[in-house]
Amino acid sequence: KELGEFDQAIECCHKIQEKYPDSYEVKRLLNAIIEERDRT
Repeated sequence: KELGEFDQAIECCHKIQEKYPDSYEVKRLLNAIIEERDRT
């Protein structure tokens, strides 16, 4: 199964989180992506 745009974005965020585990901005971005994905 091919990864959707949202899944790719989420994976990307997780990679960023590994580098910056305490980044509030990354957490906000991740939450926004997940909310958007669940809406569609």
